[in-house]
Formats: sequence, C-alpha cells, structure tokens
Amino acid sequence: MKLNYQSLVKLEKLKLVMISFFFINIGCNNNITTDDDIYVAVNQTIVELEGETWRNDGSPSYSYLLDQPSNNITFMTDVNEIFKNETINKEFNDRDKKEFIKQLDNFSDFVYNQNRIISKKIIPLSDFEKLFGDKNYFWENYSSKYGSTGYYSISLPLFSYNKEKLLVVVETCGFELDCNGIICLFEKKQGKWKLNKVLYNMT
Repeated sequence: MKLNYQSLVKLEKLKLVMISFFFINIGCNNNITTDDDIYVAVNQTIVELEGETWRNDGSPSYSYLLDQPSNNITFMTDVNEIFKNETINKEFNDRDKKEFIKQLDNFSDFVYNQNRIISKKIIPLSDFEKLFGDKNYFWENYSSKYGSTGYYSISLPLFSYNKEKLLVVVETCGFELDCNGIICLFEKKQGKWKLNKVLYNMT
C-alpha cells in the first residue's frame, strides 16, 4: 500500500515526537541519584579529607565508618533545618531543595555496604550501640573489638539538581577523643568531587 504525502508527513512528525521524548527521558534520568552516585561521593569525600592537611596533622587514624548515614547526623535529615543555615542557603536554590527532599525520601533506609567502601571497614550501628552499655567504658569496649583507632560517621551526601555540588556532614571521632563534625560543600571538577569549603564546624 502506497502512502500519500499527508501520511508521510504525519509519520515524520510522529518520529520527531518519539525522538524528542527519548532524549527528554535521558535528560531526566541524568538527574536521578543512584547508589553509585552515593558511593563515589563518599569514597571521594574520604580521599579529599585525608589529603595534605590531614597528613600535616599527623594522619590521625580513622579506620572505620558507621554503616547508617542518617542515624547519628539528624541535621541532614531535615531539609528545612538545613536551609535555615544562611551559608547553605546561598549555595543551593529551591530546585536543589526539592532534590534534597526527594533524595532523603528515596534513601531513608540506606546503609553503607562494605563491598562499595574502598578504604574503610564498616561498623554496623547495631554492634556499635552495644558498646554503650556502660558509657564510662565505651573506649575500652571499643578498642577491645576494633583496636586503638577512630571512626567516621558520614551523612547521606545530598546532590544539587544539576549534580555539580553536594552537601555532606562528616563526623570524625578519634580514639579516646571527642567527636568533631563539619558540614562540607563539594564541587565536581574534572569528573571528581573536590572539597570547595567547610561551610560550618559543628563542634
């Protein structure tokens, strides 16, 4: 059956619509945060923080990472609370705020997997909490199981809408020392997450 001119025009228009829809979907999918995005960000966060300044400080030992990113750092689970911070508010816009809410909802039960964390050993939070049976003996209980080394607690990294910035809280607990927390802004440069600035010191 031969197609007339009008039918051919309709077919070409349909093709254009389908192609446009395909590329729109690709663009939307690029904004979806995945497990891979999170693990890349967390591993590169550790690399960045354990850079020159860390070495100049004597390379303090933080051999472990708590497995649940949102449990200890409640600040990073409330987007409205996050945006009350003026410095953060200047770095991220309303579209980013909506993206943060979506990410926190999608990854509310996220747990770090040992197979995806490159340089640290994972401490399950359930095991960690058992060490607090007697707070006076916490570090003694801790060292008997994990040695004389500290640990990290790293929040779920929150990515801007365009995936060019991320916000993360890193808590460092040195062996037998108080914990220190910092809110960090990272920016993507040449495909890697680089520390732009420490926005706030939580200690």
